[in-house]
Amino acid sequence: MSENIVSKTAVVANITEISTKQLCEFSDKHILRLSGRPQPFLEYSPETKPETPANATAADTKAVADRVIYYLNRARANIGSGELKKLPRLTGYAEYRSSQLPSNFVHDISDWFAAAKATGYGRYTEMPDGSGSYDIGAQEAIAMAGIVGSADKIGQCLAQIIIDSSRHWQYVGSDEMKYTGVGVTCVDDLWYTCIMVTATDKYEK
Repeated sequence: MSENIVSKTAVVANITEISTKQLCEFSDKHILRLSGRPQPFLEYSPETKPETPANATAADTKAVADRVIYYLNRARANIGSGELKKLPRLTGYAEYRSSQLPSNFVHDISDWFAAAKATGYGRYTEMPDGSGSYDIGAQEAIAMAGIVGSADKIGQCLAQIIIDSSRHWQYVGSDEMKYTGVGVTCVDDLWYTCIMVTATDKYEK
């Protein structure tokens, strides 16, 4: 993928560890934001480890994704930005990207290419040497959290990670961005989200 394509598809932020108290009022949890491969969040003793399903259902993850959008839009309204509208095809791309994050929690060019190829989202350009690249015309933000709770609480927490990250929020919160697609994946009580924002809906057609 060319340098130009990369600049259109993602902004990489330095993501650091922060406590739950800084993000959300979940008294007994800690939330980590990491670059690179995910690490264990919290060691529970056998007496206190929550009894929750290892993996959420598709309905669960879609419900969380909708709450992520809700809380992003609420924060955008507070700074005078318009509401992000959910795009179906961009959502499919974001869902695919979120499924890649448990094994590779980074902004990865090869993963972008695989997601675009699998979902058919964006514009493919073939190069003279037979290789190719995708332009998806959107920017990406990713987050992860170790948490047990309702879809609303998890969605709020994931959204707040992005809101509190100045390098992410400068484009996710920008009024220039009109549309979004959000994907969420859960593995062993670790929640991963890929948030895509864009100023155009041209690839929905």
